[in-house]
Amino acid sequence: AACPGGFPGLVINGFAASVRPSWSPNATDEAGQALNFSFVFVEGDAEVFSFVAVDAGSGSLTLCPAPERNGMLTLALILSDDGGTSDGGIDQWASANITFIIREMNDPPTFLVPEHTVGFVLQDSGSVLLPGFVTNVSAGPRYSREEMQQLTFKLTFVDSSPLDVGMALFGGGVPEVG
Repeated sequence: AACPGGFPGLVINGFAASVRPSWSPNATDEAGQALNFSFVFVEGDAEVFSFVAVDAGSGSLTLCPAPERNGMLTLALILSDDGGTSDGGIDQWASANITFIIREMNDPPTFLVPEHTVGFVLQDSGSVLLPGFVTNVSAGPRYSREEMQQLTFKLTFVDSSPLDVGMALFGGGVPEVG
C-alpha cells in the first residue's frame, strides 16, 4: 500500500482475523452489516505515523511511519458495525490497545560536490586548499541526534597514477593536497 507522499507502507496481512458483524456465527440478521475499524489515541507520539488503518474485509493492517520520526504510540483499535443500537443493539466491539514502537535509524550523511569542480595543484607546491570543493555537508536530518555526529571524508582515487600525493577533506569541506 502506498502512504502519503508516495512512500511504501508496511502491510501486515491477517492482522485482524475472523472479522464478522457478530461474535455468534448464527446471527444471520447481522450478516449484511458494514464493518469499520477505527483508532483512538491513547498515549505516546501521535505523529509517529502519517497513516494507520485496518481493512475490515481482509483484516490487513497498513502502517505508514512518518518521515524522520521515531518513538512509541499506543492506539485503541475499535470495530464498529452500521447496525445501530436500537432495540438494545450493540454496534461497537470492545477496544484493544496496540502499542507501536518505531526505532530511530541512522540516516546516511549527505554532501554536494558542485558541478565542474576543478582543482589545479602545481607540482611541488606543498599543501593546497580548494575552498567550496564540498558543500551542504550534513550528518543527517535536521533536529535529529545525527546532527551531533562527527563526519570524516575518505577520498579514493579511481586512477591515482598521476598523483603521488595524499588527499584529505577537513570539516569545512576544504580538501588539502600535500
